Amino acid sequence: MGKIEQSYLVKRGADSYATVASKFSGVKILSVTGFFEKGEPVNIYTAQWTDSQNEDYMVTTEVSGTPTVIRKNVDLEVTFVVSDKYASIDVASVHDTFITYVTNGAFWLKSLYANRQVECVCLSSYKPTQVKLGRSKGNYITGTVKLHTLGAPTAIPTQ
Repeated sequence: MGKIEQSYLVKRGADSYATVASKFSGVKILSVTGFFEKGEPVNIYTAQWTDSQNEDYMVTTEVSGTPTVIRKNVDLEVTFVVSDKYASIDVASVHDTFITYVTNGAFWLKSLYANRQVECVCLSSYKPTQVKLGRSKGNYITGTVKLHTLGAPTAIPTQ
């Protein structure tokens, strides 16, 4: 098994993390974007006066007496391929199982590339990017699913 197959892991509830490749044979995550993004601030208010270049501002949330910026949660985009090149599988069935997993409830996604983990949920519709089925070999479905984070991505604790 190559490095990419071991680098993305998922879990739901009290389950242990499992690699995407072992949980969904034939699925390969190609990229995940958004692990390092910061959402738009939601608790900062500014006002600029007509006769001044300086702005007045207010941060409305304090943690331990320190003004703390609260940000909107970001979205991740997971681009993947399901192919019978990686395993002898029914591509359409494995695709449906994988999409059901990532679109029907909250789950945790861990990236060993980004050294981050985050709980996320799918809030948008999904449709495959490309579908090539009905061949003797080389069947595949590619897609990108957009996931909304339910908290800020956190660093993976060292063990």
